[in-house]
Amino acid sequence: MRTLAQERSRFALQKLAQLGVSEEDFIREVTGLPSLVLQNGFGQALAFNLSKDVKEKTAVVNLVREWLHERRHVRAANNRQFMESLSQMEVGRYLAAQREALEFLNWVKRYANARLFGR
Repeated sequence: MRTLAQERSRFALQKLAQLGVSEEDFIREVTGLPSLVLQNGFGQALAFNLSKDVKEKTAVVNLVREWLHERRHVRAANNRQFMESLSQMEVGRYLAAQREALEFLNWVKRYANARLFGR
């Protein structure tokens, strides 16, 4: 049995090894997303990242979507379904998904800053 923090850590490390994006650009994006979420809202921050159509911005959103899918906060095979799911959630579920995403992003940032990309 593992703690939720261990599960977040494992998933983040596993996914970083598979990314295939610019490390420096990804680090910048994953470092900035939590602040963007807190300043503008969860859905708005994710939609902003997706609107830019930049590989590293999309990669961060994909990681969040995959983690929230893994934890059963959302059921979404792609980013369109993810955003639809978020926009239809009750406020309690939405805030729980946001909190979980922010906790997960802390692990991704730690490992990205340590350059544990798996190359």
